[in-house]
Amino acid sequence: MAALRDTLPVKLAQESYQQVLGGNILNQGGFVLPPGKYRLKVVARENQSGKLGTFEQPLVLPETGNSGLTLSSVVVSNQLQDAAARASNPKTKQGSENPLQVGNRSILPSVTRVFRTNQNLYVFLESYASKPAQTATTDSKGGQPAAGNGSTLPPSIALVFFRGGVKISEAGPFPGKLGGSSHSQASYFVQLPLEKFPPGRYWMQVNVLDPSADRVAFARIPLAIMKASAGASVGAGR
Repeated sequence: MAALRDTLPVKLAQESYQQVLGGNILNQGGFVLPPGKYRLKVVARENQSGKLGTFEQPLVLPETGNSGLTLSSVVVSNQLQDAAARASNPKTKQGSENPLQVGNRSILPSVTRVFRTNQNLYVFLESYASKPAQTATTDSKGGQPAAGNGSTLPPSIALVFFRGGVKISEAGPFPGKLGGSSHSQASYFVQLPLEKFPPGRYWMQVNVLDPSADRVAFARIPLAIMKASAGASVGAGR
């Protein structure tokens, strides 16, 4: 259905090399796919040694605008990139628009979903709602029918953290940002410090409420939180 191929030259100074050893090298690109069920396969080759790494997972792109409330993938991160830094990087294969742009910064997704207590957790996702149902009601003066069931409250997001089946913490609700003239799409960006979280493995549940569509949707993703390394700075979490 689609393919993306790229070569990523890596030339690092000594300081940059030490940073990469404790983090990741991120390569971004994209293409447009129609709704459906897919298998996404990633193959990476290190050209100097010839070593290969592969990753495969199912990918479901649902139809939008039919009924109910649909959520995008939940992106988690511990790092934001300034717009100036992104401008120096090559454009994506189909244009320069970055769907993970938040203000003048962009989110660098975490592939491992492993975080440290001296970092911030950034959560980003979008919701897509069908048009709210409109019910015609007659006003108190017997005049023209007025549209009902139209809430003016913005959509919101809340995060709930579980460990071993027990709720450990929750945050929110946080208001979403409406997009487009139809107000059927909204984006959510949450920044959460992790300093008070006990180290361990968690399930993070994302609850999205859209009063205008009278719908609720949720998603769960796994993540792990580790103790901060001795002498580590919090710079990677900013």
